[in-house]
Amino acid sequence: RLQVASFFYDSIEKRRLRVGDLYAQILNRVLPSTDSGYAFWAEWLLTHNDIDLAVSLATTGDEYFDKAQTLH
Repeated sequence: RLQVASFFYDSIEKRRLRVGDLYAQILNRVLPSTDSGYAFWAEWLLTHNDIDLAVSLATTGDEYFDKAQTLH
């Protein structure tokens, strides 16, 4: 059971949900589902935890969010 739980916790879908939740809580913004930010931060969560992500979003999130909104 623990293995299944940890696998789900680390699944890409689960990480995307955590990214979306933290974006909403910290930046008070909704990350569009098409945003490349989901892939970027979900990948980043493979080697970091939610606290790291929260700190990163709180310090650079606005800047990243604005960059993510501009067309590449």
